[in-house]
Amino acid sequence: MTNDAAGNTVCADCGTVLEQDEIVAEVTFLEGSNGGHTALGGRVTADSVGRHALPGMGRSSGRNPTYDARQLITQYAHSLAVANDSVIESAHRLYTLAYIQKLTLGKRKTLVCAACLYIALRKERQAVMLIELAELVGVSVFKLGTVFMQLRREFPSVANVDDIDPSVYISRFAQALEFGNKTRDVANDAMLLVKRMQLDWIADGRRPAGICGACLLIAARMHHFHRTVKEIVHVVKMSDSTVIQRLREFSRTPAAQLSAKEFR
Repeated sequence: MTNDAAGNTVCADCGTVLEQDEIVAEVTFLEGSNGGHTALGGRVTADSVGRHALPGMGRSSGRNPTYDARQLITQYAHSLAVANDSVIESAHRLYTLAYIQKLTLGKRKTLVCAACLYIALRKERQAVMLIELAELVGVSVFKLGTVFMQLRREFPSVANVDDIDPSVYISRFAQALEFGNKTRDVANDAMLLVKRMQLDWIADGRRPAGICGACLLIAARMHHFHRTVKEIVHVVKMSDSTVIQRLREFSRTPAAQLSAKEFR
């Protein structure tokens, strides 16, 4: 089984590494049509130890062209409080693939780095939304979404991410809404509401943040917290009309007629 992101081939049964990128000391030259000779490969310097040699490494600076991208990815991960080596390494590998395939040409490095980090976070099922990265980078969420979708199309095996279950966001949003020592209870009821909406097909094809907002609003009322729609949309970053529409859809289901005690 070949792993394009890691750059190696492993046995699918036992996990033994069969092939791996190697660095050699040999210098190979290619003769061009005009009789000139060009050196093949790249130069690996002390500051590129542990990283793959990439096209363009033979420049006089000897600096890995994806080094700055890794720094940006690390900075964004720390800003979102989701920094861990696994996510950063995964995002950097994806950026490296995009660089090799020249998908970074004509695009702001900040955009590509943010999209790579978002994919890595989605693969780890971290509760971070695309709009949060867009705000961090200072770009339109639609521009960032375009780069994200392009990476998914170009690298389906590496950048393949599943649709996120709305319940992944519940705990984080509940913390932001400040329910005090009732936070866990409100979050648990909100998760039950998410499952109920999934059973009633309300959640299908809908953005998870809107589902979360509606469920948290209902759960808050079940625990006698008065949270307005405005407060909810400020946390989930969706329009008030979206949250209200989810509430209307839920109100038409049999579960909406149950008391809080019956629902639990």
